[in-house]
Amino acid sequence: MSIQVEGLEKLKQMKAERRIGVENEPSDKVETHDEQRHQSSEPTISTGDNPSEQLPEIDAHYDCLKNSYWMKNSRGEWIPSTEGQLRRELKRSGYRNKPNADENVSPVDEKISEIHLDRDVRFAGEVAGHKVGLIENEDGRILVTKGPKIIEPVKGDWPTIKELLTSLLGEDQIDYFYGWLSSAYKALITGEFTPGQALVIAGERANGKSFLQKYIITPMLGGRAGIAYRYLSGETQFNKDLIGAEHLVIADEVPSTDIRSRKQLGAKIKDIVANEDTSYHPKCKDAIRVSPLWRLSITLNNEPENLLMLPPLEESLEDKIMMLKSSMATNLPDQHEREMFRHKIQSELPAFANFLFNEFEIPVAIRCSRYGIKHYHNPELSAQLQSLAPEVKLDEIIVSVLFDTPCPEKFVGKASELEKRLRESGMYKEVEKLLSWHSACGTYLGRLANNKETGKRYFTETVRDGHQIWRIEPRVIEEVSELPDF
Repeated sequence: MSIQVEGLEKLKQMKAERRIGVENEPSDKVETHDEQRHQSSEPTISTGDNPSEQLPEIDAHYDCLKNSYWMKNSRGEWIPSTEGQLRRELKRSGYRNKPNADENVSPVDEKISEIHLDRDVRFAGEVAGHKVGLIENEDGRILVTKGPKIIEPVKGDWPTIKELLTSLLGEDQIDYFYGWLSSAYKALITGEFTPGQALVIAGERANGKSFLQKYIITPMLGGRAGIAYRYLSGETQFNKDLIGAEHLVIADEVPSTDIRSRKQLGAKIKDIVANEDTSYHPKCKDAIRVSPLWRLSITLNNEPENLLMLPPLEESLEDKIMMLKSSMATNLPDQHEREMFRHKIQSELPAFANFLFNEFEIPVAIRCSRYGIKHYHNPELSAQLQSLAPEVKLDEIIVSVLFDTPCPEKFVGKASELEKRLRESGMYKEVEKLLSWHSACGTYLGRLANNKETGKRYFTETVRDGHQIWRIEPRVIEEVSELPDF
């Protein structure tokens, strides 16, 4: 029996010596928090009143929308993470994964719970115009995970950009473009929301307008562009791809000339131009309110079928659109030389930024307190668009159906009565396309009455039984101008 005891004591001694020898050997093993605590005279975790006081802080947030986490990588960038990845990083940083006898949960679980309950965010992602960090609105906290790439102003020359812009837009329009882009760039630099018109540039094919859009406007506005036509025209209600893009782009689209799409486009332009907040609407999720800094640019060819994609220029929309006509850019090279030309443009962008931020001043005559610069509609484009307006088409149908007789008589009645006669005519197919929404006929009659070209043939009479009565004269403007007022 004593031999067994002596043998057991000897075995314990051998194990202890072996353990001491192992501990003295160098090792590449990453020590756990418990190992560090036992070996260090200054423990990283205390067992007193503040057990987590000296643990390294972990920068992380809980994403309520995606039921996941966000952490920073080694380059300081926010990346999405699972709970398992967060748990591993906490252990790697020294957090103990098992609770002591007097603890309900381990420091790892305690930190995860803290992140879940105290550092939750309603939405995490890119938000146009906002730098990385937390922002907050009435819907909750938002974690901006990536900001725009802002071109810093540097004093210098930018001859290539100047020639491209002046030859493309002309001296009479260039200040409107500079004012529009300068206001947007300053808003991006300062981080302050300021509204800005939708910019429309129309011209012949392949003249440099799309190049301007992609290689000058987009980088000056932070380097992020979103293809916006489907959302703005009502084809989809989801705008996830647009929330993080400062530059909303419509270019090279197959345009819809349907009046409902055009009116929807007009309504969306009003919304993004005038309103600071918008709804971020991901699929199968509730919408969240965010405040992106957006600027919309539209480039299109100046053929009638392309211009007809633009919304009707109603009075409430006129000041929200900047419409410029473009010519051929004189220094735009052929495709095989474009790469070198793009590099030249890119190298001049800091100097161009300095011009917009520090040198250019919007002329007093075209300043606007709301948008920075007044709206401008190129007269030629405006006339073309006016000739394609739905009310002009309605006037043509009315003249053809009601007044194309040897002895035409004026029409007096309600808009619904006029619409019924038009739908029963031989032009019913055109009428169905044109008057495809409720009260369209009355709306277009109102525009014709307010138009200086047609307003002397369209008149409002007294209201009858709660309905507006219209009087439409068959005579041409010159003849009607001699009639007495009613």
